[in-house]
Amino acid sequence: VDSEVDKYIYVDRVDPFIVAILPYCMMNSFDIKVDDKTGISSDLYFQLKEFLIPTMSMAKKFSKIDLKAIPIWEELSHGEEIATGVSRGVDSFYTILKTMEGTYKPTLLTLFNVQAYGEYGGTVANEMFVRDLKIAKDLCNELNDLYKTNIKVLTVNSNIQEELPIKIYDAGSWRDAAAIILLKQLIKLYFFSTTITLEDFTVNGSCREFEPWLFSCLSTEKNRIQPVGAEKKRIDKIRFISNYPITKKYLKVCRKPLLCGTDGKSFEKDTNCTFLCEKCRATVMELMAINKLNDYNSVFDTEWVWEHKKELLYEVIAHQNQRGELGFTDIYKLMRENGTIDDFIEIEAGLSCEIMDDAPLDTDYRILELMNMFFSKKQDGLILKDFLKNSGYEKIGVYGMGRLGKILYHELGEIIKVEIDRNSKMKYGDI
Repeated sequence: VDSEVDKYIYVDRVDPFIVAILPYCMMNSFDIKVDDKTGISSDLYFQLKEFLIPTMSMAKKFSKIDLKAIPIWEELSHGEEIATGVSRGVDSFYTILKTMEGTYKPTLLTLFNVQAYGEYGGTVANEMFVRDLKIAKDLCNELNDLYKTNIKVLTVNSNIQEELPIKIYDAGSWRDAAAIILLKQLIKLYFFSTTITLEDFTVNGSCREFEPWLFSCLSTEKNRIQPVGAEKKRIDKIRFISNYPITKKYLKVCRKPLLCGTDGKSFEKDTNCTFLCEKCRATVMELMAINKLNDYNSVFDTEWVWEHKKELLYEVIAHQNQRGELGFTDIYKLMRENGTIDDFIEIEAGLSCEIMDDAPLDTDYRILELMNMFFSKKQDGLILKDFLKNSGYEKIGVYGMGRLGKILYHELGEIIKVEIDRNSKMKYGDI
């Protein structure tokens, strides 16, 4: 930590370290025994023993373990600072901007190097962290000018991932919380930016999907970790932050630093990769869906996005049922509403999403639903042969000459040049 924070670090108990290693121990069935020379704060010990560990034991990947420690009843001095993270992502900006204009305004912005710059820590991860810290301080200065405040940036830089490596989706939220607890003599209230809505709450997914419960169990009377954003979908957060010009300069959603750092490679760009990671592709499509993409040309390669718009739309269609952190479902629905995705693009993508949403695996039922869709499109005036010709397809091969293949044969006529089927007896017509 920064040298000025030294006076807030306590040495008579091991609270942050227990929180940081707990998922690692529960995944590996390791009991925890704290040496008698130290202990755990009594309030945190109670929360862990009575609520958090029993709840986590219900998850498939966690085992029930025993925690033995001396509860320390002597109170620590309590802090007065209000803090939130400054990772500069959608969730981070949503929390910063919402709280800056709220009742409890942040006095500190934090940046933690406990996992986000590579699954296994190391020199490269630290270098990317230092580079990001400089940008975070620039952002902080602009926020201070904008809101007439005196916010500072505070860091916790750890080698825990080098010693006890664990996947970020299993432990990231725990290790961020541990960094907050380390500073609980300084921070009384921490606004933690959540990525998952309460609608997707579960203990069996990633740690992000049970953050509200996790932070409730890790909060104590003098140090509260308050989740922010679980009540909002990501598309709504994007819509909110897009009204603030500062996000158009500093927004950083890219997963490439984490992915590169995990492989021991540095991601050299200070801005987003735009198309190399799923999170960037989802974000640019969200911005397109709300008609704000061009406002973010300093942090995304928007020219590339427009050139590859159709490919990106295909990805949205293909992932339309994907919920959770990225929420392609909401992108798809909004794009259908505003006409960015229409029936023609759906057909080009080779998908009929309205059929796939609710249909069971039963083949006959799927064919019935497909035929219903097919005839409804014909009633709407869509001529499949004309559509294919207008799209530049003059020669068609049909794979599968069963019921659907035979209907296509009569629908498309002379532009079918090849029939393909694993059963040679399925030949149909004069092709």
